[in-house]
Parts: sequence; C-alpha cells; structure tokens
Amino acid sequence: MSTDRADATRAWLDARGAGELPHTGRTLAIHLHNVWAMLRRWGQPERVCLAGLAHSVYSTDAFPDAVVGFEARPELRDLIGEEAEELVFLYCTLPRPALLDALEGTDPGEAVATVDRRDGSPRLLPRRALGDLAVINTANLAEQGQHDELVAGHWVASASRWARLAGRCAQHVPPVFAGGTVTVRPDDEQRLLDRYRAAFAAPAGEARSLLEGL
Repeated sequence: MSTDRADATRAWLDARGAGELPHTGRTLAIHLHNVWAMLRRWGQPERVCLAGLAHSVYSTDAFPDAVVGFEARPELRDLIGEEAEELVFLYCTLPRPALLDALEGTDPGEAVATVDRRDGSPRLLPRRALGDLAVINTANLAEQGQHDELVAGHWVASASRWARLAGRCAQHVPPVFAGGTVTVRPDDEQRLLDRYRAAFAAPAGEARSLLEGL
C-alpha cells in the first residue's frame, strides 16, 4: 500500500493546524498518524487506513475541536478518496455510544437505522460502513489508551465492545480481542488495573505475586 496519499493528507492537516491542536496530551496530528499506523498493522484496506488518518477532523461527539468545517469535504475527498471521506463524515456525525448500545448483541443486518447527532435527522448506515467505523474506533480507543492519563487503563472494556461489533460486520476483522470474540467487563478491567498499580507500589517480592495471573 502506497503512503503517497497519507503523506499528502498529513501535509494538508498540518497546514490547517492539526499539529498544534492538543489531543490526549499530545497533538491531534500525532494521534491521527498513530491511528493510521495501527490500522495498517492490522491489515486494514486503504479506505479504512486513510479514514483513520482523518477520522475526527470535522469534530466528533467526544472531540469538539474541528480542524476543518464540512465545507472542506471536497478537499479531503480529493486527498483520501470518496469512500474514506464518507467514513470520516460518518464518524464525525454519528452518535457513537448510543449506536453501540443499540447494536450490542444484535445482528445489524444489511443496514442500520441511526441518526445524525447534529440535528437528529434519520440516517441509514450500510453494514460495511458500520464494520469499518467499528474498526476505526477500536484503533482510536486503543491509541488513546496508551497515552492519555485520563483513559490509560480504562479503554480496554470499551475497545473490546467495538472490536466485537467489528467482528460481526467488518470485511477485515482486526487481530485484537481474539478477532472480536472476547469482551472485557469494566469491573474486570478495574480489578486488573488495581493489581497492576499495587504491584508497582509494592516491594519486589510482593510485586511478583500481585502480577501473577494478570
């Protein structure tokens, strides 16, 4: 997979301030690049990788700072392609938590009825797009969890739910959480995190016993 389009997109984002916009203790540009790199390592198709490189540029339900407005859609479409830009648009305009809650444990079928988070207008989301978005958000959460003090250690349960959705819908299931077949409960994640932190604070002899079985 050529990186020419990704390189051009990074330059476009930097020219619009993505390298100066704070995000999880770094800059948005670094976060976007890392998500793109993670998706490439997972063997995702180009449309998904390139969408990951720009996934939050219009702002999202969790990140309100836009790099560009929706009037820039044609520019981004020229850079990453129509399919990838459509994924970025969907990622930025759909209510992700509500969508995940509604789909948990169900078969999404060929399309899913949802709404635009901006005005509540109805939207129909094709199954393939849903799978692509689930993969992108799994990578988004995993990348943030490695760096943000506020979410570090508290992202696994949420990411595992998105990976499970990806396992049901994505054309290329990412190689994480046993291909989306394993989920982690928040209370289990908290117990593991508590033991991990206790091990770091304990004397060497006790630390080993605390870490056994993690």
